[in-house]
Amino acid sequence: MQRLATVALVLFVIFVGGAVYSAASLRPSSTSAGNVSFASIGNNTFRVTALVNLSNPGFYPITHLQLEAHVDDPRGALLAAGSSPYSDIAPGTTGMILLQFNVDISSVADAVSLLTHDAKLSAYVRLHATYASVFDIAVDAPSNLSWGAPLAGLNVTPATPVAQPNGTVNESIRISFADHARFPVTGSFNVRVTNPSGVACGSGALPANVPPGGAFNRTMTVALAFGCNVQGGAVVGSFVGPDVYVVLPPEPLP
Repeated sequence: MQRLATVALVLFVIFVGGAVYSAASLRPSSTSAGNVSFASIGNNTFRVTALVNLSNPGFYPITHLQLEAHVDDPRGALLAAGSSPYSDIAPGTTGMILLQFNVDISSVADAVSLLTHDAKLSAYVRLHATYASVFDIAVDAPSNLSWGAPLAGLNVTPATPVAQPNGTVNESIRISFADHARFPVTGSFNVRVTNPSGVACGSGALPANVPPGGAFNRTMTVALAFGCNVQGGAVVGSFVGPDVYVVLPPEPLP
């Protein structure tokens, strides 16, 4: 009986040692640009989908595996959070775990910045699982996500108002940006030319339909109301589309 107990103890020690050694080698891979996609689901909300590879080189299965993650904006504020469904990974294999986040740009303090400027977002992934049906494990894996702004480098440039022979005044406004996102940008720039008191002297709309990686550079002309003095005024407005909505910062008239 004593010999049997000794053998059982040795087997248990071997099991524990092998499980600890194997568990120590578990590491989720850092997400890469090829495994991360951004898709618009409308109303300034974007779905971030990441595929994370997890290798199990050990001798025992991983069960009840779940990846939890959160994504921070460039200032360190929480931007999104999510978790994967539970899954299992057999010993000696690599599993692919799906993570998805919904990012509501409207809830970000400086939403215009993320819509008009590319950024590096910090992602923190934590793995929770049961190893060898006995041990609870947790592994952290920091990573970075590249955010491509849909209205990257947005520039609204009003020209000096020009009087016309019929007595009216036209205001030309050049609008340019590049689509650095992974989805097309469609919508319309709706602008108003105001006097110093904020009263609209004229308005207009300029449609945009830009594919991913494309650029937009067009000029629109707004006819101003007769007798409306825009000296000291500004161009105000917004971009409105099914995917992106952004209020344009006021641009003073020259």
